[in-house]
Amino acid sequence: MRLPLTVIWLLWLVAGGVCPLFPAAHAQVRGYDAPGLVGLQLQLRRLPTTASVLHIGAHPDDEDSALIARLARGDGARVGYLSLTRGEGGQNILGPEQGEALGVIRTEELLQARALDGGEQFFTRAFDFGFSKTREETEAKWNAMHGPDAILQDVVKVIRRFKPLVIVSRWGGTPRDGHGHHQYCGYLTRLAFAKAGDPDWHPELGPAWQVQKLYVSADVAPPDNPHPPLKIPTGIYDPVLGRTYFQVAMHGRSQHKSQEMGALEPEGEQFSQVKLVESRVPTDPANEKSLFDGLDTSLCSLVEASAPEEARQLLADIQTMVDRLAAGCVTPTEAYQVLTEAYAKLMRCRRLLDGAPPESMEPVGVGERYGPGKAPPPPSSALDVKWEQLGRAFLLAAGFQPAAWADVETVTEGDTLNIVFTPWQMDAPRFEMGNFIMSLHVDTTWLEEKRFPEGYLASVRLKITPHPDWPVRPGRSVLDIFGYGRIFGRPCQFGVPLRYRYADPVRGEVQREVELVPPLSVSLSDTLLVVPKTDEREDEQEAAPQRIVATVTNHAQTERSGSVKLDVPRGWRVTPSEVAFTLPPKGKQPFVFEVVVPPATPARRYTISATATSNGQRYDRTMQVIAYPHIPTRRLYPPARLTVLVSDIRVAPVKVGYVMGSGDLVPQAIRRMGLPVTLLDEDTLATGDLQAFDVIVVGIRASQTRPDFAAEHARLLEYVRQGGTLIVQYQRPDYVVRGLPPFPATMARRTTDETAPVTVLQPDHPVFNVPNRITAQDWEGWVQERSLYDWATYDDRYTALLESHDAGEAPNTGGLVITRLGRGHYIYTGYAWFRQLPAGVAGAYRIFANMLSLPASRTAELPHQRQRPARGRSPGSPS
Repeated sequence: MRLPLTVIWLLWLVAGGVCPLFPAAHAQVRGYDAPGLVGLQLQLRRLPTTASVLHIGAHPDDEDSALIARLARGDGARVGYLSLTRGEGGQNILGPEQGEALGVIRTEELLQARALDGGEQFFTRAFDFGFSKTREETEAKWNAMHGPDAILQDVVKVIRRFKPLVIVSRWGGTPRDGHGHHQYCGYLTRLAFAKAGDPDWHPELGPAWQVQKLYVSADVAPPDNPHPPLKIPTGIYDPVLGRTYFQVAMHGRSQHKSQEMGALEPEGEQFSQVKLVESRVPTDPANEKSLFDGLDTSLCSLVEASAPEEARQLLADIQTMVDRLAAGCVTPTEAYQVLTEAYAKLMRCRRLLDGAPPESMEPVGVGERYGPGKAPPPPSSALDVKWEQLGRAFLLAAGFQPAAWADVETVTEGDTLNIVFTPWQMDAPRFEMGNFIMSLHVDTTWLEEKRFPEGYLASVRLKITPHPDWPVRPGRSVLDIFGYGRIFGRPCQFGVPLRYRYADPVRGEVQREVELVPPLSVSLSDTLLVVPKTDEREDEQEAAPQRIVATVTNHAQTERSGSVKLDVPRGWRVTPSEVAFTLPPKGKQPFVFEVVVPPATPARRYTISATATSNGQRYDRTMQVIAYPHIPTRRLYPPARLTVLVSDIRVAPVKVGYVMGSGDLVPQAIRRMGLPVTLLDEDTLATGDLQAFDVIVVGIRASQTRPDFAAEHARLLEYVRQGGTLIVQYQRPDYVVRGLPPFPATMARRTTDETAPVTVLQPDHPVFNVPNRITAQDWEGWVQERSLYDWATYDDRYTALLESHDAGEAPNTGGLVITRLGRGHYIYTGYAWFRQLPAGVAGAYRIFANMLSLPASRTAELPHQRQRPARGRSPGSPS
């Protein structure tokens, strides 16, 4: 008998809980755990062992993915990777996303890699604030952001929930690690190794768990570590996978596309090397062959020695059965009977451990069942992981492939969607279907339901209905379906992936998750508006109105009516004050507002926000869609806000060409200054009239992403010789290795402290005087960093204009250099304009405006001064 759909809310925490038997996979790549013989064989390898490893690093792509693949795929161990951050502060070769949006991309890339190498993925709350050079800086910033010991608590929380026997730290906690995040990660890992086993240290994080062994990657092991490295072969060919573990890992590595991690997948001998740091069990590091030497990884290790003898015998019997399954290649049919018997024995063992009647039955739970404020874990909770693994193996052996297909990708309150459950095999009496539940409140109409020997087919229409106790929460809830059934009469629960799919003419079938979205979203035409500060003598003149476009989008399947308005600072005038709208289903409409900034408004930052109102509800967020082919589409909902920067910014009326690199928002910033910007394509660089532009600006990492830029670089330098100004923003080391600058230089230095003092080396140069006079105030309010990929050494024919360095380091004069080439000027600048300009840093706008104005300056030519190191030497103090 089918039960009605009900409401459940699943709170998935950072460390997860007990998963459903057949969780919905979210990978774009087809992982090896997919239904089929390969997935079954890999799942069978997990059954005989309790081996578990937690690998800890600081960022996405830090991990030793070959080690993960070897342990998870080859040894059948449970392997988790804990990345302290989501990589929000890194670079992005794919597009303009930075900060939170980049963190979403890099998170999904990690999940794609784990779908291949077989690991599980965890995070802490640590925010990647950008490159750091010291452990102390990282510790101070994370403590300020999140609170003292917050990140350590997160690490301990994951350890106590994942319960690894072994931890492998990717970093050693010393300056050998390089990045300050790496150093602090290594330091925290060793602390967490001790704290996780201390029952008196933050018991609210879960029951204490003592990890038995701690290792560190051999390449960064502290110099005082006396142990020889343990070499773990990863180049072993696996006939089930048809590849080596290293090849699997490199395929996963290549999923970190935003970080340019594409890798070859070579055959042959490969090793991962680690060194023992600490062990709670007797072991001889000089003779170890495995991370698990000295550890009992048999199924009997899951229960105490005082457990009932029958329970221990049941586990020993199961061990014999699953050892036989894992040892050879068996067919699904052959696995049926063994798995069925093993599952029944494990259920009986659970009941014995808990003192319950041996023949009682219980369903598989979802989410967290134990912990602070919940019931204490029963003795049988030690078998949860093995119980889940056996259940998954059984469904794989049964050829069970649950799937549900929706006719839309996004839904909101009031919408309907049709779902078709595709046929799957039903092998009564082994497996029987029950009812389904959804992760939100719905009204249900069953359209069709068929049960037949070859499978199950049903279709259902759902209407998303708001509920006062369970509101629709866009950006947080993904529609999930969970089915209930019985395996040999015993209840089980499994995830049914709900997908929307369509045919792309090039890529073929593309699948997307079905997501909840708000009924309405509102977006502004820009996130930053630059308004010139008026002089006192202009107080009586009203400034020209600023044009702002607010676009309202209806995401619902029905018509929506309402109004939209702008909220502006007190004393500012906005016309019209409010606009009514009626939008068709899935329609959108832009609305133009004019905002007048009062004369003599003080120079600082202000905020304008947009709000749409419909059916008594306010909607004040935009929808940012993050879509790349290698990851699932994700949506963020930042506030619909516009920053208004009132500042004294002047710029000469020059024409600007822009060579876009990996993607940045600098062209928009130049347009905010009132200058026309033309994006230069391949044809323009090759044959266009470059002299039509007074200035050409090169975007970040163009030498990597624009082959035409490198190919036509000689033409760009000729443009400079004919009187043009070329401003090259930061590039990677390949730029100088390939000899693209006009004169020799080497990379790379960087100044990571955004508050580091800046010294102007050429105070009379137009870059600091025309048309804006640069003062110390212009270096205030910078974000994340001063500069990156500065030149370390450079030819005498360059003139350094600025010096800035991190505390304790030698002077760095390679962040802004200029040279005269023919009748024009060439500038290389590693200063982080691509961060500062979109962030609305007033000083960055004023300095960049001066660089753009260089062609119009009559005093651009200065006598050559030796404010840089001799050729081939590291820069020192200006002479």
